[in-house]
Amino acid sequence: MRCLFALLASALLAGCGGSSTKPEAMSAQGHEQAARRDERSADTERRVGGVQVGDRAIPSIAAADGYEAHARAHHEAALALTEAEQTACAGVDDEHRATCPFRALRFSEARATARGYEARYSVEDASALEAHLRCHHAFGARMGREGMPGCPLYQKGLSIAVTPVDGGALVRLESDSPEVRAELGHIYGITPEAR
Repeated sequence: MRCLFALLASALLAGCGGSSTKPEAMSAQGHEQAARRDERSADTERRVGGVQVGDRAIPSIAAADGYEAHARAHHEAALALTEAEQTACAGVDDEHRATCPFRALRFSEARATARGYEARYSVEDASALEAHLRCHHAFGARMGREGMPGCPLYQKGLSIAVTPVDGGALVRLESDSPEVRAELGHIYGITPEAR
């Protein structure tokens, strides 16, 4: 009987964990929704799930515990995304967090690098630009990046480097992902053939 419970619990847990609990897997809101689903599943499992013995259902504590652990991991991922945004955006108001910095900037020159692209922008304060770039990238991560085309900062796995140069800043956006590099090339108008 004990083996039957273990087998059933492992089958149920395989079904509960369909969504990744890595912070970057979804938005903070998506993680919270997944956590609520897992909490409901745990509650249902404790009340009516488990093994049917005659006319009685015996709850599967292991499966309920698994759902609860998965829910906690989703809550932690949502919190990590929110805290990362709060840290990156300290002192930045909500309107500026949500605004892609590149919408108001035009680059004077851009070129492909081995892992991405770099572009020169005319700005007065390179460190303020870098702060806004990092803030908006964290905002995009918390929001899940879905349905946010056009801003290079919505790409997953993006590294951001800003170097002050005469009259502005050199912004380097890089990634190990070929898909992200292709999207950056599209945004900057540099085709792979131009590399």
